[in-house]
Amino acid sequence: VIVHAIMHSRAYLLLRRDLINLQRFPLKGVAALPTDDDSLFHWSAKIEGLGGTPWEGGIFQVSLSFNETFNTRPPEVHFLTIPFHPNVDPRSGTPSCHLLGEGWSEDCTVASVLMALQALLGNPELDGGCTQNEDAVRLLREAPHTYRQMALDCVTASLRIDAGLPPYDENEELRPEESFDKKPPSTTDRPSSKHRRHRMPKPVSFDDYHALWKGIATSLTSYQQPNTFVQLLERDKLLQSVHFGSSSSGGYQKNFEKRLEAHALLRYGNSKPAKALPKLGPQTRAKRVQQLKEMYREATMAEHEAPLSNPINECSGEEADELIQWTKGLNEQELVDS
Repeated sequence: VIVHAIMHSRAYLLLRRDLINLQRFPLKGVAALPTDDDSLFHWSAKIEGLGGTPWEGGIFQVSLSFNETFNTRPPEVHFLTIPFHPNVDPRSGTPSCHLLGEGWSEDCTVASVLMALQALLGNPELDGGCTQNEDAVRLLREAPHTYRQMALDCVTASLRIDAGLPPYDENEELRPEESFDKKPPSTTDRPSSKHRRHRMPKPVSFDDYHALWKGIATSLTSYQQPNTFVQLLERDKLLQSVHFGSSSSGGYQKNFEKRLEAHALLRYGNSKPAKALPKLGPQTRAKRVQQLKEMYREATMAEHEAPLSNPINECSGEEADELIQWTKGLNEQELVDS
């Protein structure tokens, strides 16, 4: 009996292990299988866009090519459904990210590569020299609304490609003679599918519009509207003297003051301002202060010497006699001791 020993390389065994792990523990939104049962060095994968990103719902086909250097070196990766993305080459579909470059290590697996690509769609790497599409980078920074719309168009195209259809329907728009029909088609005579859908124009924000036409414009206007008042001042010398208040405009100044006085007379009546109080010298001020002090002192003394408002009534004769009899009965010794 002859036993043929089949020896596999280290790269083959690692790929075999990764395939078993993917089948045993499938990842959400990621699927991959070898394209040939006899070889594990060529894989085909599908990656779904992550939720909460413009790429949500998209299905992107990816090819992976390995060699005997796996996993000391990363595989060759290409997007077969090429997205409009800053880190994906628009011609070859080659992605560029940290994991497939300087961040690669022997701990990386096929699953880690696919998960890195899935995360890269919603989180572009604009630093570190990983950009591959400068147009996508410019739109993402200057016109994010337009970039999002481009991503949504890529998602729609990826779903059509995954269903076996062309990326875009050439007969999607209505013909001009059929687009203005006022009467809707009846259910019995319904138009064909190629005339049924009509792509409406998509709204564009002002930021995107300004960023686009600012780059397209070849020149900017330098016309400045002249100031008519300045031109009038340059022609009329008399108006210059009045406006800038020169000495030659004294007559106009007096006329202006007279008009102000006439306006005040009509509005407030014939009233003259109060005369200013004369300034007092030091001796006069001291005399005035002394007079004020004497006036205050007299007012204070008159207040203390004023009679009581409720004077005590004089006693009658009988009451006086009773008081005298009461005093006679007092003990003088007791009064002294107390």
